[in-house]
Amino acid sequence: MNRIDRSGDGVHVSPITLWEVTQLERKGRLRLLGGASRWIAEALEARPVREAPLTFEVAREAARIHLPQPDLGDMMLAATALAYDLVLVTADSQLLEQPWLKTIDAR
Repeated sequence: MNRIDRSGDGVHVSPITLWEVTQLERKGRLRLLGGASRWIAEALEARPVREAPLTFEVAREAARIHLPQPDLGDMMLAATALAYDLVLVTADSQLLEQPWLKTIDAR
């Protein structure tokens, strides 16, 4: 059982995560068997997930975030984690280095 499975509140997924997957595939930084759309559909069906929607609170948190390399996707994912008090699972070193953000290293 991994740390995600042990979380008591289940797995939350931001719509930005789905957007990020498609962007990474489009840029050639991520290769997915069957493409992003198929991978997303299968991932969402593989386990129960709860949506962590974009809300006014997420936008307010995003406005307060300053990252060394500004990236809209990173800022929105971090803001979502902050707004919902979630742990962000990421392989992004910029996000993993932020002391104000609870993360799990997915590398």
